[in-house]
Amino acid sequence: MINRGAIARQEFDTRQTALQDAQADVRTAQSQVQSAQSQVRSAQSQVESAQAGVTSAQEQLEATSSSITTAEARLTQAKVALEGASIYAPFDGIVAYLNYTEGEYFTPQAVSSQLGGDYQGILERIPMVVIDPSQYEVIVDLAGSTGEQVEPEQTAYLASENNLKNNINNSVGENTVKETLVANARAEGQVFAVNPAISPGGRAIEARIRLNPSTTQNVRHGERVLTWIAVEEEANAIVVPLNTVVYRDQTPYVFVVNSEGVVEKRKVELGIRGITQQQIISGVESGESIVTQGQNRLVDGAPVRVVSNK
Repeated sequence: MINRGAIARQEFDTRQTALQDAQADVRTAQSQVQSAQSQVRSAQSQVESAQAGVTSAQEQLEATSSSITTAEARLTQAKVALEGASIYAPFDGIVAYLNYTEGEYFTPQAVSSQLGGDYQGILERIPMVVIDPSQYEVIVDLAGSTGEQVEPEQTAYLASENNLKNNINNSVGENTVKETLVANARAEGQVFAVNPAISPGGRAIEARIRLNPSTTQNVRHGERVLTWIAVEEEANAIVVPLNTVVYRDQTPYVFVVNSEGVVEKRKVELGIRGITQQQIISGVESGESIVTQGQNRLVDGAPVRVVSNK
C-alpha cells in the first residue's frame, strides 16, 4: 500500500544526498567568500599602508625641501657676507700699491678717513690702489697767463725733453717741429678739463689731459713727464731755436750773419713759443743765417766765420 505524499526510499536518499551536496557547496562558497573578504581586507590594509608610506614620503620630501630652502638661504647670506668682505674693481687693471698684509683688516670708514692730505700720502696709507693702464690722466699745473690759453680738446704730447730737443735741433728738410714732436712723443692725448680758478697754494691753473689708450704703453703711473700742449698753431711760421734769441733791456734780438760774414743785431717780434723753437713774426726773413752759439758775446757789426756742422 502506498500512502499519499510519501516517496520511495531510494528517491528520498537521492534527494537527501543532493541536499547535502548543496549544503556542502554553500559552505564551500561561504568559505570562498570569507577568503575573498580576507584578501580584500588584506589588500585594503596594504593600500592603507601604502598610503601611509606615501604620506610619510611626502612629509620627508617637504622636510627635505625645507632643508634645501634653509641651506639656500644660508648660502645666500654667506655670499652676501663674502661680497662685503671682498673688493672688486669695476675694470681690468693692475695692482699699483698694496699697503696691507694677510691678517690685517680695514673698513670703508677707515679708508675714507685716510683720504685727506697730499696724493703721495694717500697712496702710502690706503690699503690698495688698482690702476687701469689704458686710462691715464696727466695733471698739469700751469702759470696763470699760460693756463688761460689752454682749453678742452686741445692736443697734448708727452715727450722726453732731452731727446726731443736733440731731434728737433737736428731735423732737416721739410720735417716740422710738430712732426718731430709727434715722432718722439711717448704718449698723445687731449685736454679734458681746465680749472677756471687759480690754486691759492701753487698760484697755478690745473689742467687734466686724458691720454689716448693706444699711446700709453710707455707711460707709468706716478711718473713726472714733460707735457706740451698745442694752444696755437701756425703752419707757415718762421722759427728759430729758443737759445738764439737774446734780450737787451727786455727787448728780444737775434744776430743775423750777412753775405759778408758780418753779424747784424736785429730787433725781432716774437710769436708762438714752442718747446724748443720760437716763431719770429718780423725782423728775420726765411733762409737767413742766425747765430746759434756765442751770441751773448757778440755786438752789432762783429765779423764771424760760419762753421759747418757737417
